[in-house]
Amino acid sequence: MRAAVFYGVGDVRVVDVVKPTAGVGEVVIKVEAALMCGTDVKTFRRGHPLMNPPRVIGHEYSGVVVEAGAGSGFNVGDRVAGVNSGPCLECRYCRAGRENLCTTLDEALIGFTFDGVFAEYCRIPSRIARVNLLKIGDKLPFEEAAFLEPLSCVVHGLNRVNLNQAEEIAILGSGSIGLMHLQIIKHRNPEAKVWIFDPHWEKLEKAKQLGADKVVNIREENLLDYRYGFQLVVESVGRVEAWDNAVELVDKGGAVLFFGGCPKGTKLNLDTYKTHYEELTLLGAFHHTPRDVKQALEIIKTGQLRIRELIGAEVTLDNINEGFEAMMSGRATKVLVRP
Repeated sequence: MRAAVFYGVGDVRVVDVVKPTAGVGEVVIKVEAALMCGTDVKTFRRGHPLMNPPRVIGHEYSGVVVEAGAGSGFNVGDRVAGVNSGPCLECRYCRAGRENLCTTLDEALIGFTFDGVFAEYCRIPSRIARVNLLKIGDKLPFEEAAFLEPLSCVVHGLNRVNLNQAEEIAILGSGSIGLMHLQIIKHRNPEAKVWIFDPHWEKLEKAKQLGADKVVNIREENLLDYRYGFQLVVESVGRVEAWDNAVELVDKGGAVLFFGGCPKGTKLNLDTYKTHYEELTLLGAFHHTPRDVKQALEIIKTGQLRIRELIGAEVTLDNINEGFEAMMSGRATKVLVRP
């Protein structure tokens, strides 16, 4: 089969590789839709600590089961979508209901430690198939179902905060993740007033189209001039200065959701006085649990999210490098790959 293989920094080639087969509890899917995300771009630019090249990349997907291993619970022809990992269900974190912190999560991580979905076919490991590969029915478009993985992460983060107590909410960053946060917030609390802060007008215009009540271009205005009453601030950039700004923006008694991951070793300059005397709640958010994945699929099925509008370009395997270029240039925040 044909697959996009990462060989090293800046080196992704479309080559012929052996088509996978399904073992016990595993399935093989024909990939109908895959999405390129910021992590794929970061990997393309500088590699990834969990990836040992050569590796087929890509981890956001939907498709059709073409081979079902014994005990997998799937049948040939099932339309499915899934995420990139599956918990062991046995470690102390899994037993405590915090499967996103599973101690062996990296053992079968699609697109990183396990071959990914920028390929005609992909083998889904048994630990993913048993809890995090879901049947999507006959009507849900593959392009929308492929958003399951990033949307599950967003759902996980927003499950950690009380949206009903937030009348004014700030989101830092209007890339695809920020815009998914916007839509889930509006889905759960339509009365909340949501502000989006970003340095790019084209992204802010998209945020307005998707329901943002107010947008602010931080190249033209001072973000910290808006410290006046956000009960929740969602950081979706992954830069330490954005983490600092999030703490500055939040109001007394408010919460900050640190969603964007910063490089390992990064330190936050935390205002301890404000954090203590204003009783701030500071929360990290990482990955997803099986409950989040099921919730995310149900939300997608409602049809109330305009997630397809987040796709800014479409490529095949043969021109997949054009997808990386579109994302790196800012022309697209999400690229649809059709293997």
